[in-house]
Parts: sequence; C-alpha cells; structure tokens
Amino acid sequence: MDNIEFDTRISWTIGLTTKHGDVLTPSEVIAHTIVPTLAARGFDGFSVTENWGYWKGQPERSLTVSVCVDVGGHDFIDGDAAVNSHALSFTEDVARHLAALNQQECVLWTIDKIVGGLAPA
Repeated sequence: MDNIEFDTRISWTIGLTTKHGDVLTPSEVIAHTIVPTLAARGFDGFSVTENWGYWKGQPERSLTVSVCVDVGGHDFIDGDAAVNSHALSFTEDVARHLAALNQQECVLWTIDKIVGGLAPA
C-alpha cells in the first residue's frame, strides 16, 4: 500500500438523547445508523469519538463521526463553487439523514482543512 494523504476532514456530531427525551446507546447508533449511512456513500473507514457537550443548556453525551478525504487541493470554503456546492450538499445530506434516523432536531457538521494520511506498515 502506498501512502495516502488527506486534506479535508468532514465531521458530524449526533446527540445521544432524542428530541423525545429517549437516550440512545453509542453502540446502537454506530451499528444501526452511522455504519450503514457512511457505507452507502462509499466510506469504509471513519472514526467515532464519544463526547460530553451541552444542548439547550443541558449536558448531553454525543458521538462525533469523522471521515478524511482528499479533495485535490480544492478549498471548500473559498474555492471552486461547484466543488463547494457538492461538498456542502453531501455534508448536509448526511447530517439530515443521521438526524432523521436518530430522532434529532439537528446534527452539527463541520468541514476542516487538515494535513493527514495513512502510512503503510
């Protein structure tokens, strides 16, 4: 395997309390919503971290899911309008899908420029 480099990280943060007050378990959210959602979009590798944060002034556990991609030097924020539009549309589509599956009012998404990669053994 050759070195693989990434220049962009896309993340989604999903609360573990539904809009109806039910508490979700991280393993169920990962297995039943995150894995199938990302697999359907061609991702077979991603990271998930568990967090504590605040929503509407109340503490809440959440999961942040991150994928790293190489967009070939395109800048999602200030760059090519077509690339920007596609990236934002993809990111928002995944956020809406995860929000619906997990009964959330919304899902936070972010797009960050990074320097990263995979190094072979």
